[in-house]
Amino acid sequence: MKIFQVYLPYRPSLDNPPILDEEHPPIVVKEGFSWLVLFFGWLGLIVKKSYIAGTLVAAATLLIHTFIQHFGATYEWLGALAFHFTLATFTPEILKWELRLKSYRPESLILGRKKQEALLRFLDHRTYLQQTSPSASDGFSS
Repeated sequence: MKIFQVYLPYRPSLDNPPILDEEHPPIVVKEGFSWLVLFFGWLGLIVKKSYIAGTLVAAATLLIHTFIQHFGATYEWLGALAFHFTLATFTPEILKWELRLKSYRPESLILGRKKQEALLRFLDHRTYLQQTSPSASDGFSS
């Protein structure tokens, strides 16, 4: 079993309930090491739909590569490996940072074998996320 964290989109005001529609689906982030980012670096972040962080890391990669070539470092591959390992280790935090920039907030941690299973478990136990019509309320405010 793997650990996933579910993020729901919210409106800018903190008092509003989460937005649930086809344009703003819940997003599930896997906690743990990312092999995709280890092997492909910033391209792995872009594949994971983290466009802001992927672009920033691509720029940092180009700057580091230019710096290393300018000063003639002999162990360029070791620096690249260390950089990719660091990115792969902190990929969940990078993805969560970008989700917070997009007005998503964390809901809870869920166990599951796959992302879809974790999302289904989350939605099965969260009855407050079901859509209700405004006419269904009794008119009393508490």
